[in-house]
Amino acid sequence: MCVVAQNLFVPVYTAKHREIRSIAALETLVLIGELGSITEAARRLSVTQQAVSARLHALERAVARPLITRGPGKRVLTPAGETIAALAKDVLASLSHLEDTVAALRTGRQSLRVAASLTVAEYLLPQWLVKLSTSYQSASPQVSVTAANSTAVFNEILAGSHTLGFVETPDIPSGLRRRRVGYDELIVVVSPDHPWAQSNRRKVSVRELAETPMVCREQGSGTRTSYERLLIARCPGISIAPPAIELPTTAAVKHVVRMGLGPAILSGLSVREDLEYGRLRRVNIDSRPLVRDITAVWPASVRSLPSEARQLIEIASSRG
Repeated sequence: MCVVAQNLFVPVYTAKHREIRSIAALETLVLIGELGSITEAARRLSVTQQAVSARLHALERAVARPLITRGPGKRVLTPAGETIAALAKDVLASLSHLEDTVAALRTGRQSLRVAASLTVAEYLLPQWLVKLSTSYQSASPQVSVTAANSTAVFNEILAGSHTLGFVETPDIPSGLRRRRVGYDELIVVVSPDHPWAQSNRRKVSVRELAETPMVCREQGSGTRTSYERLLIARCPGISIAPPAIELPTTAAVKHVVRMGLGPAILSGLSVREDLEYGRLRRVNIDSRPLVRDITAVWPASVRSLPSEARQLIEIASSRG
């Protein structure tokens, strides 16, 4: 129900809605969903288990249905819990953005929120941010970074919680503007005792790569999407073999490859040190290099990016 005031619809909240607006309760639900444990959520929030349970019960009273499954073992969100938690993440992200903006207004510093895919966030963005900071004589912008897979980066930008994103996937959704800022070579790596590593002269065909179960990142990862698209483009009509194992981070992929569970196709940036110290071996392929673009993205609805965002794109585009 709502009332009209000065031609604006203003929601009327009852006592039941107060719990839904409790930031602590929403944060608690999201953590339980991510951790699968009330005990772990309490530890992360530095409160008692009783406090966590009280927040959860208050939310459930407001929604009038259970939000987690109860019983022995891991706590799992119910369908209603999943719905509320998804919306809560947007609320918490917006609140974080508000806090950053208020802090920037207090200090007179500009605030920039950047979302980047994991490879960019770990191996490229830090040096870009150093250059951005040193380009200001005083009051350099306050930058906060979210690292996620490419799909999550797109969601952050489209939701308006971040100003600028950097991804390596070729699939850029509608509603976003883009600019290519660089490129990255994907290479095939194996453990030193893998059959593909036994002869430096041996070249693996694109078809053999496609037909071999890979150790790979999860669906939505820019690395995985990029190499699958590149392999299909080089050998039309092939089917990509199901992965040997899916893992959520590049570090986990490298660890499993070193254990000999299979080959992987990874960014050359991410395996440079492993190749140098002999922990992984590079495998040659009978095709031209697998190269993907690195792209800056931002909302199409934004007419002009803030100056610090434009400057960061220029830094990313520079090879110097």
